[in-house]
Amino acid sequence: MKHIGLLIPSSNIVAERELYTRLIKDEIPDVAFHFARLKFRTPYGINEEKYTQELVNSIPETLKELERINVQKTAVLCTSAEIYVQHNNTLMFPLSSVVSYFKSLNRSHPIVITPYNTNIGDKIIHKLKSEKINVVKEIHLNIKTKEELMNFSNLKLIDLIVNQLDKNIDSICVLCTNFETYHIENQLETTFQIPFISSNKAIYYDLIK
Repeated sequence: MKHIGLLIPSSNIVAERELYTRLIKDEIPDVAFHFARLKFRTPYGINEEKYTQELVNSIPETLKELERINVQKTAVLCTSAEIYVQHNNTLMFPLSSVVSYFKSLNRSHPIVITPYNTNIGDKIIHKLKSEKINVVKEIHLNIKTKEELMNFSNLKLIDLIVNQLDKNIDSICVLCTNFETYHIENQLETTFQIPFISSNKAIYYDLIK
């Protein structure tokens, strides 16, 4: 049995369900996910940067919850956390997994959609571009609350992509482990005939390989 430790923000209601759904669908019986919750004091919508930094600061304490489990890999399920973390070779992060996923597909000209504010969004885009992912278009929705994110419907996302796609875009990328896209990714790829990449999709395949 392969044991994988996952540090997830206590406000995240999507990633745990989505990763287990993928695991069940792929019929992988010898992998077990073990979740531990990252803590924060500042609500995301009050100060996104402080919220993210507090999550990062809670990593050492949260790791202690997994000490009695012989985990083979450990990941932090927060896409923006990586830009606030000092270099760390022992933890996996969705953003690095997204970069790896792009490279595995030989795609490098995406439209990138995030729920973040411009400050965090710009840092994420800078990271992608530093890895030679030449972002053609970027959209940062500046969503402030979990309710706003949950109410950002599939139709809104599809309409947004339809209105922004052009011939220079070779992939669609939606970032944030709390952004629910699993149930429409096949529809997006079929409709637009280009690969769809998300934080949860990328980290999942990185974890199970």
